Amino acid sequence: SDHGWHLGEKQHWQKYTAWRAVTRVPLMIRVPENASSVLPRGTRAGSVSDQPVSLLSLFPTLTALAGIPEGNSKDAPSLLPLLKSPDTNDWDHVAITHLADSGSYGLSAKDWRYIHYANGEEELYHIAEDPYEWTNLATIQGHGEKLEELRRLGPVEFAEKIPPSRES
Repeated sequence: SDHGWHLGEKQHWQKYTAWRAVTRVPLMIRVPENASSVLPRGTRAGSVSDQPVSLLSLFPTLTALAGIPEGNSKDAPSLLPLLKSPDTNDWDHVAITHLADSGSYGLSAKDWRYIHYANGEEELYHIAEDPYEWTNLATIQGHGEKLEELRRLGPVEFAEKIPPSRES
C-alpha cells in the first residue's frame, strides 16, 4: 500500500513531511503452514506486532523464508523474529524515512518519533501519549536523554542530492 497523505493536518497538504501521518504504511505478511522450513507452522492468523519496521525488511525476510543465505549487504533486518513471535519486546531496530534534503529524516522507534532536518532542527514526539505529533518534546527540557538515544540510532552518512537537469 502507499503511505499517507496530509489533508490539512498541521497546515500541510500532500506527502512531503517526516510525520507519521504520511510515512506509515500497512504491512501484512502471511506465511502459510509448511511454506517455509524456517517457519513450518506459518504465521498465526490475527497476530499483530507493534514494533517499528521498514519495507526495506521485506527482501531479507523473503530470502530468509526461502532459505536463501544472507548476503553481505542488507539495508534492514529480517522480520522473521517478529513473524515467529509477534509479541516480542526483543526488537531493537528502528524504521527510517528519508526526506528530499540530504540529511533530513524521520526515525520511528517503539513509542517514539524523532525527526532530524538537514539544517539541524529536530522534533521529538512520544507517540504513546501524542499519536498525532502535536507537542514537539525536542524543545522541552527533560527529554535530552531520549533525544541522544534516538540521535545515535539515526543515519550518519547521506547520498549527495543531485538536482534534476535536462541533461540527466
